[in-house]
Amino acid sequence: MTPAHALELLGRRLRGRPVLLRDGPLAMSWRVQLPGEGMAVLRVDHGAAPLSRATALGLDRALEYRLLGQLAPVGLAPAPLAADPGRGLLLRAWVPGPTWDERPLPSLEHAA
Repeated sequence: MTPAHALELLGRRLRGRPVLLRDGPLAMSWRVQLPGEGMAVLRVDHGAAPLSRATALGLDRALEYRLLGQLAPVGLAPAPLAADPGRGLLLRAWVPGPTWDERPLPSLEHAA
């Protein structure tokens, strides 16, 4: 599924060219520009609907959307913008800066 098609399913439109942020075993993440809304992150689960790999592992995208909605007002998570868990789609506000994956991981001894 392309980012433009995923956004269309979520009732949004793509402006400009999406930027692939990550292509992991469960999902692809794209940085997208939404007309009149600014930057956002679009997550597209791998796998054909109705059963994506994320769903097969027990990940609940509807719960993830609700939790982001509760955590965003207190500054602990980016705001959710839209979701379609049945299709494995999640759209959330873009937060600039490095991600956890970009930082060097501490050794187990240091982390403990």
